[in-house]
Amino acid sequence: MHPWTRPTAHPTFATESAALLDALRLDVAANGGRARPEHFERRALWTYSWKPRGQPTGVHKHTMVGAASWFAKCVWCEQLRERERELDVEHYHPKVCVTEWQGTPPLISDAPPRELNERGGYWWLAFTWNNFTLSCKTCNQAWKRNLFPVRTPRSRDVLEGDEASEVPLLLDPSIPFRAGDHFRWTPGGILEPVSDRGFATIVTCGLNRRELLERRAQVAQNVLARRGELLKAMRRRDRDAVAQEKLALNALGSVTSEFTGMVRWLVEQGLGGRSWTEAGFAS
Repeated sequence: MHPWTRPTAHPTFATESAALLDALRLDVAANGGRARPEHFERRALWTYSWKPRGQPTGVHKHTMVGAASWFAKCVWCEQLRERERELDVEHYHPKVCVTEWQGTPPLISDAPPRELNERGGYWWLAFTWNNFTLSCKTCNQAWKRNLFPVRTPRSRDVLEGDEASEVPLLLDPSIPFRAGDHFRWTPGGILEPVSDRGFATIVTCGLNRRELLERRAQVAQNVLARRGELLKAMRRRDRDAVAQEKLALNALGSVTSEFTGMVRWLVEQGLGGRSWTEAGFAS
């Protein structure tokens, strides 16, 4: 996992989202303060079907995904996915309800943790741009769902404003963090936690499911081979070879490539713990 930069919202977003939130408040109040899934029907401004007045269909999802390519990365698993069919604009704070895991989920699994203790969600953040992330359907719909672990267990429904005092265990991919503070990677592609937030993020989003382990292992072996060649070139003081290997590693560790977090961490570990940019790689 690697920090993600959220694009700037389309100029029409603030006005549209404010109107939708006003209407949602009326529905939630009429339902005793709890949101229901049907309250968000026809209000999904983050989908490709949303058509604001005078704007193209799906303008807000297009803004979130970007127009540079047909593919974009999931903020959780860092796999490239087809933007129209395989990517959701999902809510970091779940909008309808929040759930907890049953017991302590295994670190490596192909089965999502069972959800328990359903409570009211963060409905007032449903139209907040800073609550939107870009997730593949597997991470979002099969794994994360309504899970949102926090450091202090909840004893009631979430109330508006609670988010200011809560300490989420799920990392927010849009808030800068140092990957090594929360994760480490094995040569076999296994993602291991080094913090409670790292563990929560791994098991909530299924970041050690089989498809990811296999793909990450392939990339890791390539990175380790390139790293080895770089170290040999540095010892020989072969500037041309150093430049060639750095160019290859820069491409593997680009923010637009898969598994940026793992690639950069593996390189940093081989270079005495120097950060990616301190070692002369592009940010």
